[in-house]
Amino acid sequence: MKQCHKRAAMRGPAIWIFGLLLAALSLSGTAAELDRVVAVVNNGVILRSELDNQVREIQSRGAGQAQDRVPPRDILERQVLERMILAEIQWQMAEKTGIKVPDEAVNQAVASIARRNNMRLDDFIAAVQAEGVDYQALREDIRRDLSIDQLRQREVARRIVVTEREIDNQLESKNARAPEAGGETADAKRAVIA
Repeated sequence: MKQCHKRAAMRGPAIWIFGLLLAALSLSGTAAELDRVVAVVNNGVILRSELDNQVREIQSRGAGQAQDRVPPRDILERQVLERMILAEIQWQMAEKTGIKVPDEAVNQAVASIARRNNMRLDDFIAAVQAEGVDYQALREDIRRDLSIDQLRQREVARRIVVTEREIDNQLESKNARAPEAGGETADAKRAVIA
């Protein structure tokens, strides 16, 4: 009789916990999904909302053009996600290498975009906001793009290596084409190597 009483006593909390779990599961099914992660990139993430916004923007730009220029949504989504992952990796590398874009560079870039659109800066900002785009978020996107551009420029400059033999070959080919400039090539070689 004592064993039967113990089992019944243990069943009470177990049923209570089971009931709580069922209630929690039913509540989570009714909650709206806020956002979700579609990609983890090192220490960053790309959210579904960010991907959807990029895809929507590309589709709206392509709406005025021939429909066959914009791929189907699933292919477009994959392409956009790949581009976003690459941009996130580059952004993280730019941060890691200490690339900082000052506000003045962002201001110049925004002013340049306004000029290319034949708008004054104030009109451009108003037009951006009228489209529902947060101006500060746009500035941060531009800052990010400028950082990535600086990273690319650094990488290209770092990988360009001109050997002395390549300089000699270039100077020899110039001498063959213009023999009257023979005295200047030795000076050019010293200037390039120095």
